[in-house]
Amino acid sequence: SSQEKHMNTEGLILQALPPIEIAMFDDAQFHHEPRMRLLQRCFHDLRRQKDSWAAMGMMGAKARAEAHTGPHLGEVLARATLPRATLHPRHDVQIRTAHTLANDLGTVVASLGDMCGPSEVPDGGILWCGLGTDELPSRLQIVNDQVWLTAVYDPIKDAHNPLNRLGSVRPLHGGMEVACVFWTMPIPTQKAFYRIQEIAELAHWALRQPKYAPQAS
Repeated sequence: SSQEKHMNTEGLILQALPPIEIAMFDDAQFHHEPRMRLLQRCFHDLRRQKDSWAAMGMMGAKARAEAHTGPHLGEVLARATLPRATLHPRHDVQIRTAHTLANDLGTVVASLGDMCGPSEVPDGGILWCGLGTDELPSRLQIVNDQVWLTAVYDPIKDAHNPLNRLGSVRPLHGGMEVACVFWTMPIPTQKAFYRIQEIAELAHWALRQPKYAPQAS
C-alpha cells in the first residue's frame, strides 16, 4: 500500500540520516535556523533543569556536591549577538560534521529520488546553497513536502546521466554559473521532514561560519 511504501522510505531516510547530536552544537549561533534553535534551547533547558535538581539534592549527595550552578559558557555564546570566532578544534569538528551530514542528505535524495530537468526545479524554498564551494557543492530546497537537490555535475560520477538533464546554475552568493544535475524526492512523513529540515538548517549554519582559524599556541 501507499502508506507502507511511505513508512519504508521513512525508515531508509532515518537510517541513513541519524539524529543530530545537539550537545555537540552547544555554543553554535543558530540565529537563522529556527528548527535547530528550538532543539538547542530544549537541550539547554534540560541541562539547566538537571543542574537545578542536582543543586537541590534530588540526585544524591554526590551530584549535589558537584552541581553546576553558574551559567554555561556554551549557552552564553549561543545567545550572543556578536558572531563567534572559529578558533577551537571543536568548532572545526562542528562545521565538518555539518558538511558531512549535508552531503549524506544529498546522497539520500539522489538515491531515493528521481532525476529531473532544470526547468522543473522551483524558485523558492532554498535551505542551503553551497554551489561554488568545495565543502558543499550543492543546493537544497524544500517546497510542498518535496525536496529538490541541485548538485554540481561530476564528469566521472555523472557520465551515465543524459546530457539534456544538465543545466547551468548561478550560486546564490554570486560567481560564475556552474553545470549541475537535478534530483527530486517526495518527503514521505512528518518525522522524515523534520530530520531533513534539521540537517538542511545545520548546513545553512555551517556555510555562514568563518573559516576555521586555529589559535596560535
